[in-house]
Amino acid sequence: FFHHVRDIRTIKADVHPCRASGFDHTLDADPMHGGERLAGCLTGSQFYTECYGNDFTLENICPLGQVQEEPFIARCCRSEREGPCTWNGKTGVVVHWGASPAKIAHAVNDLVVRWRAR
Repeated sequence: FFHHVRDIRTIKADVHPCRASGFDHTLDADPMHGGERLAGCLTGSQFYTECYGNDFTLENICPLGQVQEEPFIARCCRSEREGPCTWNGKTGVVVHWGASPAKIAHAVNDLVVRWRAR
């Protein structure tokens, strides 16, 4: 596996996804006024649009958008993406952000079996 961790602290964003991230201004805790640069993903973009309109710039931080090598395992907040997949032409598996270590291990084992069978 290619290990890739993106440090979202380096993104010059006005707003980050959630207060659990420890950033000062977050989409789930602060009102937006328009024109913000949002470090987020499809979910954050949809939330912003629904609540505040389209006046923002998105810096996409979804781990799936970073997939460059295969096989890959990536975390994503969208449960409909969970499971084996091909993303950007690369074979891998997506686990939900809330997945347990056991579920992640199972996903990796399944991916290795599929990868070896190719």
